[in-house]
This record gives sequence, C-alpha cells and structure tokens, in this order.
Amino acid sequence: MTGKLTARRLNILRRAVELERELERNVNTGDLVLALGITKQTLSEHLSVLQELGLLTRRGGRYGLIQLTQEGRAQLGEPLGLRILGCIAAGKPRSAEQTAGDPSVDRLQDLLRLADDDYLLRVEGESMIGAGIHPGDLVAVHRTTEILDGEIVVVLVPDENCATLKRVYRDGEHVRLESDHPDLPAMTYHASEVEIQGRYAGHIALRRPRRSARH
Repeated sequence: MTGKLTARRLNILRRAVELERELERNVNTGDLVLALGITKQTLSEHLSVLQELGLLTRRGGRYGLIQLTQEGRAQLGEPLGLRILGCIAAGKPRSAEQTAGDPSVDRLQDLLRLADDDYLLRVEGESMIGAGIHPGDLVAVHRTTEILDGEIVVVLVPDENCATLKRVYRDGEHVRLESDHPDLPAMTYHASEVEIQGRYAGHIALRRPRRSARH
C-alpha cells in the first residue's frame, strides 16, 4: 500500500468520527474492525499510513485508542479546534466522561500552547472558585503526568474511579488534594490510589452573571 489518502482511508476516518459520536467516547481498533468488517491487520496497516500522514494518533499500542488530529478532521470538513469532552467536578468528585456532540473551540490551542491530544472539560461545583474557576467555565487540560506541587490537576480518586479538579501536593508516599475554597477540606490518599490525568492549562469563564461597573 502507498502512503496516500485513498477513498478507503478517508472512509476509515469518517467512520471513526461517526463511532466517536455514537459511542460517546474515543474509539479503538476493535470498534472500527466491527464497524468496517475488515481484519485487525488490514485496519492496522491503513491506520499506520494515516498516522504517518498526520491525520490521526494512536495511544496504547497498535490496537489502542484512535483519535483524529485537527488535520484529519479538516479532511472530513469537521470543525477545527479543541473538543469539549465533558464535565469535570470542582466539588464532589464525579466521573469525567466524554460527551459526544459537544462544540469545539477554534484555535484555543494556539493561545494556550496545547497539543491535539489535549482537551477541554466543563466545570461543575465551586471548589476552585478561589482560583477564579467557576461552575460552567471551561478548563483546558494538558495530558501529562509531570506535575509540580501546587499545580491544578485532573485527578482520578478512589471513590468509584471518579475524577476531580484540585491542587496537588506530594508528601512522601501520600498525595494531598486541596480545593481553592475555604469551606472544603483537603483530601489525602496514598500515592498508589490516585491517577493524575492532566494539568490545568487555563480556562474560559462562561455563563457567569455580569457584575455592575460599580463593583
């Protein structure tokens, strides 16, 4: 096979986007194999070419998650920009799930120096209002595990595998998660119990009541 964007490969990109919306999550090779009726080996060969062309990325090996790049989405006439994947708790932790059909924000990554694999989450709760992050705001998240003490992170905590937005501090074998709210206590876990999914990179204030110019 040649390294070109053929009609068949374009259809693979299109089906990946359709499945992403139908399943409300990122798709993997198994999803596409079932949808397209081809073997894993054949699909993997096409995906390798598409990856070389810069039209998609793969995480977790040859048969892991598949995500179209901005260039890949442009080939399908998709809106460019970072997708809004769902909500992030800034109060009681809850599951951080992708929501299909949410809008995208055009070229925000240029402003915040984000990569195609980074994403947006909509804030629920008031635990980070001291940092200026309010309910309804969008936070940009950089996928990384390289975190400094005091940085705001998206972190999975033990309770039902939930995710929350907190400041993180390491203390030996333990991790302390702190809110930016005076009424909310810190949460401490053993380091093995938590999983940092990304670092806060900035946010956009949305749905916030306007204040009088006198305040």
